[in-house]
Amino acid sequence: MKAIGFMRSVFQFKNGTPRQSFICPQARGSITIDKTVYNNPHHSLEGLQEYSHVWILFIFNQNNSTFNRAKVRPPRLGGEKLGIFATRSPYRFNPIGLTLAKLDEVKDDTLYVSGIDILDGTPIVDIKPYIPDYDNPNLHQPENILHQSGNDPQLEANVILNNPENAVEQTEVCQNILNPNTGEKTVASSQCENEQSSKDLMKEVLTYNVQTQTQSSEDIDPQTKCNCQCHSERDSLEAHEVVDCEEEVTPSILNNQTTIKTAKWLDSKRHDKLTVHFTENSLNQMNSFSKDASSEKFRLKYLVDSTELRNSIQIVLENDPRSIYRKQNPHGQLYAFTVDVVDITCWIDGNKVEVLRVRPISEFIQSKIK
Repeated sequence: MKAIGFMRSVFQFKNGTPRQSFICPQARGSITIDKTVYNNPHHSLEGLQEYSHVWILFIFNQNNSTFNRAKVRPPRLGGEKLGIFATRSPYRFNPIGLTLAKLDEVKDDTLYVSGIDILDGTPIVDIKPYIPDYDNPNLHQPENILHQSGNDPQLEANVILNNPENAVEQTEVCQNILNPNTGEKTVASSQCENEQSSKDLMKEVLTYNVQTQTQSSEDIDPQTKCNCQCHSERDSLEAHEVVDCEEEVTPSILNNQTTIKTAKWLDSKRHDKLTVHFTENSLNQMNSFSKDASSEKFRLKYLVDSTELRNSIQIVLENDPRSIYRKQNPHGQLYAFTVDVVDITCWIDGNKVEVLRVRPISEFIQSKIK
């Protein structure tokens, strides 16, 4: 297998690199298609700009172990072992990684992405567009949901089952749905203070669906309900229409809906976030970094300014990037990692993190040479 290009990433070293995509939305990178793969590499990217997200397949080329183990210890399992194929561990028989990233731009032979969890210099073996109709099981609706007797064939209402693994804290996007009375699109506000109007609109749509069923209201199981949440841009991948609602629907609709199941250990309760604090000294040091800093060593390549830098550092640390070995250390410990051209040193004790120092990577490298 030959690489089609290499990732240019905000993450230079493994320490601090997120374990999954979209943990850090500001994490940017780019992939340039190698001219040895295609004579005209830009031809291979034509049409890709029509998509918002892409799948990236890559090789874990910086694995530091040559052993192939059938069981591994995921960081969120607290030391318990699981079969390798029940995890996302990079230490696999074929060390292939898969990332879903936001496509920001396609320019000539290069695509620019964000929300990545891939190291700088990683070999990329394939790129595919993310297509919700194919890649999201919850969008595979049977025809009888939309074309039962009495239903308007143009009526579209995606019923999204609540999935705790996909839920996020931010709430932002409430998208278009069709009005069952007029057949015209009604735009719900993108701000969640208007959730109620969206809720009423979805209730009207679902009621329209329910009324066409031959089953009487007495036969409807009161336990059968639709819980949908108004999600951020990340969750807008889950459906074209996402609103906040709770409405009874007929069992026939839910029985035809694909059920998504994940392992219980992925429950967010097992993944408590760390509390991050910045010292005054670290904040002052951070202000020296920007996209147009006069000194090259303080010039950010992927992040925009010190605000984005602070947000990225906080997100990385909140999600506790330490290995299971370090997490099991009962004592406080220093932890260092890099973001963009910045080297960060912090102190982690229990569920609290204090950022002590922020400096250019070049100074970190020079200190290693000495």
